[in-house]
Amino acid sequence: MAATELLECLQVVYRFFDALDIHAHDCALAQFAKEGVWERQGRALAGHAEIGAALAARSPQRRTFHAVCNPVVSLDGENQATVRFFLMAYEAQLDQEASAPLTPVGIRRCVDRLIHDGHAWCIAHKSSWAHLPPANH
Repeated sequence: MAATELLECLQVVYRFFDALDIHAHDCALAQFAKEGVWERQGRALAGHAEIGAALAARSPQRRTFHAVCNPVVSLDGENQATVRFFLMAYEAQLDQEASAPLTPVGIRRCVDRLIHDGHAWCIAHKSSWAHLPPANH
């Protein structure tokens, strides 16, 4: 994998979480392939319509911060790549107090499978599971 392709794949992951954290839902959605799948909260959201609806349903009062850590990119075949990383997630509810503290939500292990659609890299499948605290706690 050329260094430019590696950086482009990482940019897709970083761009998605940056957009998610600033409520730029159109930009977050644009990181997915048209038929992309996002395994989120026990459901597999398939395609832009379902993913877009889930993004639009996020409360404007909810503020999040997602830190992508230790990303590893591998080329899986022609026009296919996988980005594996840990995700540290924090959130705050800004009901009436603008200075609500960020609370750690947990650390997740994530796998994003990307495809190159002829124009750009995009997410074909996004999944994650609890790493810390472990899911059975």
